Amino acid sequence: MDTYQYSTVLTSYLFLTNGIHLTIKRDFLYAMAFYGLFVSSVIFHSTGEGSDFKASIGVFDKIMVYLVVFIGGHRLFSRWKNTPLHWFVVFTFLLTIYLYWYGYATQTLTWDEDKPTAYLSHVFMHSAGCLGHHSISLLL
Repeated sequence: MDTYQYSTVLTSYLFLTNGIHLTIKRDFLYAMAFYGLFVSSVIFHSTGEGSDFKASIGVFDKIMVYLVVFIGGHRLFSRWKNTPLHWFVVFTFLLTIYLYWYGYATQTLTWDEDKPTAYLSHVFMHSAGCLGHHSISLLL
């Protein structure tokens, strides 16, 4: 595993902080989704390219991402108020969408052929998602 790949494994541990925060807040469903995302993300980012296992864990990782987004979105919008914290969550969500899907469409950012650029963008995406979901946790 190279240094850049290792950085995405390390930032996967940020999701553990979300799970702990949500456990303290006693939102166990949301917390379990984050614990699942933490495990799937660490395994996915530490597995070598091109293996069938990486493809399988990648599917599970995406399912965990969608579950976290769905639960977090529900928690956010069921408590929506027009406050800076709420808008910060929207900003971090749009930032992660931009980094992943715009990058995918243009083969830049998290999908860039230049591995340092791709990994740095992915680290930034993990960080933005973590901060956004910690912000949702503060609203609970």
